[in-house]
Amino acid sequence: MKGFGYSREKKLIAKAIETRNLEEVAKIMVEISQRLSARQRVALVLEVISTRAADDRFWLYGSLVTKNTWEDMLPEIFRCLYDFFYERGLKQGRDFGKNLDAVWVSRSSSEAILPELPDSLREAFQKFINGGWLSIEDAPPVEAIEKDLGMHFIENLVRLMEQRMPTLTDGQAATY
Repeated sequence: MKGFGYSREKKLIAKAIETRNLEEVAKIMVEISQRLSARQRVALVLEVISTRAADDRFWLYGSLVTKNTWEDMLPEIFRCLYDFFYERGLKQGRDFGKNLDAVWVSRSSSEAILPELPDSLREAFQKFINGGWLSIEDAPPVEAIEKDLGMHFIENLVRLMEQRMPTLTDGQAATY
């Protein structure tokens, strides 16, 4: 899909996403459905949204993507969630992060950003939670680990890595 083809449709899709007009996105998809396979249509939309801001991607994924299609898109959705939180000044590992099957955000961070969000993004936020791809945590997992261990696990780990790294060859360090 990259290149000059479908540039009009790409512009229309980008504008519809920017204005949060889901009906317009659907209308454009119907228009091109006779010329493109379902896979090609998805590739076209992915190409368009890869150039959009995190807010736009967040809205689109929360509004358009169904549970059946989530699994194939999880890496991009997780990237989108990371960008979304990072752009709001949240700190990875303390305010948000990823566990085995979801992105988590601390309750305090979630409560701080939710009032700022327009309704369309608040709805998308809720859909991510309902879909199980975003969880609200009372305490970051690092804090829970450190509390259970009774020590500053991450600080100690970083300190040990800083001591060990200079003693390794480049090959060893690359796999450390």
